[in-house]
Amino acid sequence: LKVDVRVFEMPKADHDLWGDVEVEDIQTDTTKAVESRIKALVDAVTETSPKNGPAAHGDLVTVTIATEKAKNPYHTEFTVGEGEVGKAYEPSLSGMNVGESKHFSVQMQESVLEGDITLDGIAEKHIPEVNDEFARSVGAFDSLVELRKTLEEDEQHKADEVRKDSIFSRAIESAAEKLGIDFPGYVRRDATQERLGEIKESLARNGLSLNEYLKYNNISAEQLTQDVEADAVKLLQRDLLMEATERACGIVAVDADIEAYVESHKEELAKADIDTTIEKGRKTVRNVIVWENTRSLIVGAVQLKESPKAEQEAQ
Repeated sequence: LKVDVRVFEMPKADHDLWGDVEVEDIQTDTTKAVESRIKALVDAVTETSPKNGPAAHGDLVTVTIATEKAKNPYHTEFTVGEGEVGKAYEPSLSGMNVGESKHFSVQMQESVLEGDITLDGIAEKHIPEVNDEFARSVGAFDSLVELRKTLEEDEQHKADEVRKDSIFSRAIESAAEKLGIDFPGYVRRDATQERLGEIKESLARNGLSLNEYLKYNNISAEQLTQDVEADAVKLLQRDLLMEATERACGIVAVDADIEAYVESHKEELAKADIDTTIEKGRKTVRNVIVWENTRSLIVGAVQLKESPKAEQEAQ
């Protein structure tokens, strides 16, 4: 009887390895995100009142739309001239009064939509001025400057996390390629089947079957399996490199680290139902700390190069 036993050698993932890895950096610009959040706050406190007279740019309208493609007419609400829908219907709605109907033909993305639109209601929007008074009305802020600073800091934190995730993912991919990390067919198959099972369970919770998912996304079962296998292999490579880095760099979490983490993440741990008074909960926290510290080490060790877009803008 011959037994084929395969042992996977742990790759050497130390500071030297990560210091030799070069990945492309990404730019972080929070300007649009901050303006979007201010607009959302403006929308939240904007009041409306019924309007007598024809619809015009900036009015909030409720309409009934009937098209040949839709089985039944549908009702919707939007602001004339704002957003893709509001801009598309503005030529038809401008000058219309409540109760009037008009035939329309509008370009929506890559298709033309044709039908009849009925104006059911018009409301005039009373948009507040974005100033210190506005800032005080939406939260515990003394001024607009303070509100913007808070939003900018929050969005910058989010952007920094996205940047770190991007650098980390690219570093893992580069290191896996550099070290030639691959797995036997049976390991790849098992990981792929496990991931496919998770996808099926997720679809089922949302009332969809795998066949329906494939149909909606216009892909074959073979293509899905190939895509899932590629993702599964990347996760295997990531986990192997993370464990190897933890060992090579001696990354651990002692009791003091756990206590500090618990103190600063009480709400998140409670929401996740993690009981840190028992060993299971403390083990979970320990794993999280080690994971984050390992990720931070990798992100901080790799060499960053400017993206082509950043280089062009610099020139």
